[in-house]
Amino acid sequence: MMLYHLSRNPELEKNDGHYYFAEILNEYLSRKILDFDNIVTLETAKNFLLELGADPKYPDFIATAMRVLADSETGFGKMGILEEVHSDKKSATFELHSYWVEPLVGAYIIYDLWKDGQTTMEISSIINDKYNIGRIFLMDQDAIMETLEEIKALGLIDINLTAGLNQITKSSKYTKEDILDMMIEQA
Repeated sequence: MMLYHLSRNPELEKNDGHYYFAEILNEYLSRKILDFDNIVTLETAKNFLLELGADPKYPDFIATAMRVLADSETGFGKMGILEEVHSDKKSATFELHSYWVEPLVGAYIIYDLWKDGQTTMEISSIINDKYNIGRIFLMDQDAIMETLEEIKALGLIDINLTAGLNQITKSSKYTKEDILDMMIEQA
């Protein structure tokens, strides 16, 4: 949940450290994994984000974001998305991995991204849209479908694959706050 909220805010300024987490996960790493390229370097991350429009005055934010994603003691490294395989004073190389999000966390994110008046959500949006679980956790279609089945088993969504619809509907019985309560109960 913390990683989602860290990388979620679309109103971030380019001189805000959270912007770099959002762009690294939603743009750089998600594109790399889609290209079946699981080796990334600090230098290629910097170059990518600078080309994307990151402020060149803040290159340390890029390095910090990458290291926090890889740091297993104080960062998100325990999730295994980035594993540092080589480091020296000038560069670092990381191996990139998908993370299969827990069903309740996935359900919370889906509910959080649900727009007022929206009746369905395309599964392709869950896989591909910025800030959604496919992009943030680098999950492919198979991982998303398995997670959606687990969320469905909890009664939080319905999945409709008939006639090529490939969409979900959320349960009217629950809110994202209810899902948070479920997470607390399971802890």
